[in-house]
Amino acid sequence: MANDVAGAAPLVYAVISRAFSDLRMEGRLTQNSYQPGTPMVVTLKPMLYGVAAEALESITADVILPDQERRMFSLHRVRDGYRGTFRDTHQAGPYHFDCTAVILTPSGVPVTRTRYLGGVILPPGKKKEPKPWLGKRADPSWWRVLWRFLLRLFRG
Repeated sequence: MANDVAGAAPLVYAVISRAFSDLRMEGRLTQNSYQPGTPMVVTLKPMLYGVAAEALESITADVILPDQERRMFSLHRVRDGYRGTFRDTHQAGPYHFDCTAVILTPSGVPVTRTRYLGGVILPPGKKKEPKPWLGKRADPSWWRVLWRFLLRLFRG
């Protein structure tokens, strides 16, 4: 016990801690179309002190499909980072990718970083891809899908 003197007032204290890290994980998700069946390509680049870092284990992504089913897939080492192609995109709706990498620091300590990425597949039957930059002329159903995706993202 910190204060074991009989009759003494208890010692009250507070601790404030702050930690900084130079380990970053850049990432992006690209898709050529919003139609069902279009592959989604996940690219990640772990960086330590501004230099590309190698992952200790394969980088994995936990994917939540629109029907809330979960899938796992691994990203493979490429010249400029890690890349993986997710092809099970036959359902319309939002796809959530939670990517995890374990990097070894120069002092030999393993550090875990995660990166969240999201993609969307629109309902089948769309003749043209939505163009959100068109404002009022954009397809209103695309905005509803995007709105549901954003609500799910921020509500958890």
